[in-house]
Order: sequence, then C-alpha cells, then structure tokens
Amino acid sequence: MPDESLIQAEWEKHGTCSFRSADEYLNTIEKVFTGLTIPNLKQILRDKNI
Repeated sequence: MPDESLIQAEWEKHGTCSFRSADEYLNTIEKVFTGLTIPNLKQILRDKNI
C-alpha cells in the first residue's frame, strides 16, 4: 500500500468524487494493491539475456 500521505492526497483529489465514503475508497484501493503482482525486473532481463 502507498504511504498515508499519498492515500490522503489521492482521496482528496479523486476519491471524494468517485466513492460514497472514505471506507469504500480505502477498501477498494486495498483490494487493488493486494491483487497487484510487481514483476521482477532483474529476472525478466536475465530471461531475455539483457
């Protein structure tokens, strides 16, 4: 998850007009972040012989 200040800034900029509540916003971003798989760049480059 992003740090608290980023979450707050994103809530103020985007969340307030896209979600009915802060809880709904936080639950949604938690689902998104827990579902992300960050690729291993070193392994990708190694596999491509780069």
